[in-house]
Amino acid sequence: MFKALRKVWAVYGILVFGIQLLIWTPITTVAFLVFGRRAEKTIIWMGHHVIAPVTLLFTGVFRRVHGRKQLAGKGPFVIVSNHRSFLDILINASAYPGVYKFLSKKEMIKIPVWGLTVRRLCILVDRKSAESRAESFERMQVALDAGFSILLYPEGTRNRTQDPLTPFFDGAFRLAVLSGYPLAVMTLNDPRKFNDPVRELDLRPGIVDVYWDVIEETNSMSVDGLKERTQNLMLSHWSQNN
Repeated sequence: MFKALRKVWAVYGILVFGIQLLIWTPITTVAFLVFGRRAEKTIIWMGHHVIAPVTLLFTGVFRRVHGRKQLAGKGPFVIVSNHRSFLDILINASAYPGVYKFLSKKEMIKIPVWGLTVRRLCILVDRKSAESRAESFERMQVALDAGFSILLYPEGTRNRTQDPLTPFFDGAFRLAVLSGYPLAVMTLNDPRKFNDPVRELDLRPGIVDVYWDVIEETNSMSVDGLKERTQNLMLSHWSQNN
């Protein structure tokens, strides 16, 4: 019975998110047509600080943020987060006080309505193409220099295992080391309790703890060293609550 209720709540959550997209997509389309790229930061801010928190509010998923003061007066950042549920993108966005672009799989543009937003506001990559990966890396560096933070999931995709983390790819850490921008580590603990990606439809209300850490001197570190430090930070927050 409890599983059935979680499925019903998941359908409700999808409807809440879908209605917001239907409302905001025409508005953002007009904004782009009128103002072009000048509207980009404003539109992303709306997504982070209107659409994401409203969706979480109406579905009863709340976030308790720790350490956000570390971000004040710094940045832009290369942001990394663990990735355990479909809720993560909403929690990531609403827990960050500014705006960021995120690296998205090219396949995401095929999703109705949402795909339009991804195409306009995200940095797309075809993971099967070495050329596409190189181009996306260059676009991320350009976006950082333009004042945008960049969010990446170093695990590459949602962690469907029982382990706290799956192995990290190098990309996010290489970007931080080569660009010299600080690395902001966001640890979510644990959204999977409220949305299990292994199940087809699953959602329930609850509170997700979000922990921030900042590593500033990235250009003095190796990629492997930065990766290891990030893993240790995430695992330390995980061990506090599990």
